[in-house]
Amino acid sequence: MCFSATASFAASGVTGIAAIAAMAGAKTPAHRLLACIPISFALQQFAEGVLWRTLEGHTSLAWQAPAMFLFLILAKVVWPVVVPVAIRGMENEAGRRRLLTGLLGLGVVESAAFAYSLTAYPVTAAIAGGHIAYHIETPPLVRLVVDTLYVVTVTVPPFVSSTLLMRVLGVGVVVSLIVAKLAYYTAAASVWCFFAAFISVLIVVVVRADVARITAASTGSERA
Repeated sequence: MCFSATASFAASGVTGIAAIAAMAGAKTPAHRLLACIPISFALQQFAEGVLWRTLEGHTSLAWQAPAMFLFLILAKVVWPVVVPVAIRGMENEAGRRRLLTGLLGLGVVESAAFAYSLTAYPVTAAIAGGHIAYHIETPPLVRLVVDTLYVVTVTVPPFVSSTLLMRVLGVGVVVSLIVAKLAYYTAAASVWCFFAAFISVLIVVVVRADVARITAASTGSERA
């Protein structure tokens, strides 16, 4: 969701730069997986930029369905799995890892249910109130369950982490979802893409801070 094709492409560029910075600083598989989140953001916003162009009649309609489905798959199928997996990989406390494993299980259920919805029900996208509104004709109860699982699996994992910066990242995710939801219901232009850039910057900070922690611990053990 964004203001225009230009804003979507700009957000894609910002998040792409953040993705490169996060990946460059990554030292472990968990870091690399966390760095995949801004990569996902960048691809999402690029896809939505293309979708804007098709909906406005500036680009061939042949690109509309691929762009729409790419955005939805990254946002609603990939995220609920990648977020708990990445955070679990960086967690050292056994109890917290077990909680994150449970959240990962919920994420897998949400991802599978949403992926099924994409194939089983009509999916449309339209410009409405200055943003792109996506609609999947799922039964109301199914939509409620899937949406609830989505919110839980992308917002709770950072708060389970024992890392302070990860919890700060969680605050960014929660605030972005609340603002995006409020903007949707008031028919205002969505600001999700700008929060995407903000969250991506936080991910770079989290990755680099954890690398510094690991390096310091390694240096300390060598001296001992």
